[in-house]
Amino acid sequence: MKISPLLPAILLISIFLFAFILLGCDSKATKETIDIGTQIKQQDTNLDLAEKLVEEASIGGACSLDIAEELVTGVLNAPATITHTQRATVLLGRIKKSSAQTEPDREKKKKLSQEAMDILTKFVNDSENSNYAGYYDAGFELAELLLELGMVSSRYAGLENNSQLKQELKSEAEKYFRLTAKYLSDAILYFRPLADNLETPTEEAEDNYVRAFNLQGINYYYWGLLYDKTEKERAKYLKEAIRTFKNLILRFSERFQAFDAADYVGLCYFELDDYANAKSYFRLAISLYDSIKNDPDRTGKEKEEILFEARDIIQKGYKHLAGAYDATKEHDKAKQVIDELSKRFPENQENE
Repeated sequence: MKISPLLPAILLISIFLFAFILLGCDSKATKETIDIGTQIKQQDTNLDLAEKLVEEASIGGACSLDIAEELVTGVLNAPATITHTQRATVLLGRIKKSSAQTEPDREKKKKLSQEAMDILTKFVNDSENSNYAGYYDAGFELAELLLELGMVSSRYAGLENNSQLKQELKSEAEKYFRLTAKYLSDAILYFRPLADNLETPTEEAEDNYVRAFNLQGINYYYWGLLYDKTEKERAKYLKEAIRTFKNLILRFSERFQAFDAADYVGLCYFELDDYANAKSYFRLAISLYDSIKNDPDRTGKEKEEILFEARDIIQKGYKHLAGAYDATKEHDKAKQVIDELSKRFPENQENE
């Protein structure tokens, strides 16, 4: 058999062509990898910025929410990874929620709240999202939104004179409070073993456990206030709030939230006309002042900084205690309480 003199040349050309194809494919793959890496980095940057804008909106920067929504929508239109989709979805829910909070028009507020609720509810109820690191953040956002909607419906129900409309608003509020309780109960069950783990306790788990307990207590408190004093549900939910807050106080007595919880317990007893217990818990809230001032491990400057952070809790306790004394017609004691408040926080009294 005679071999063609062109065969070596053909083989050599084939080898070069094969090598060129391989190099081309490798170059394309490298380019795609670089493009994906750039996309991930850019979307991380956009979502970081959107989060900052949402935080700014919570302290008066509402106009920044439009920019935040544009950034988040851009990520959702072409997400680099499933994690980016999840993070952007939760952020969009937060943006809608924040927009509703700053919207003065009632109908627009209702529409934005519904959009936020739909986004967050769908996210939380999708089992594929349960492994996402921010899954329970979405649950908390939803619970806070539902609680706020329940409070709004309850407030309108209290102002409504038409009996049919009043009942419709009460039913709406009940629905929101019930859903809030469900999501927070799930969060409490999830974070309890993590917070109670003595071997590997995490500060984040404990923070979330306290957050869930605190929100649950507040939810039961406002759920109770939905009813008038002739309805048995009022006492039922106020007592549930007391039980929840007392658990928080016993479990986390060293935290600020425990003193805030004490103030809420006092409010619950006040609404139940148990003024003696109300006064006791208001005094417990106020005791945060002395516990900070008398802390031997803190410098004077540190104490002042901590007192500044705790001032709202302490001042609420004073004002509620004065109100309890007024309710029992002990007006002189009420005046003494307000005088003490003025001495301890003179700058706040001047601004009021």
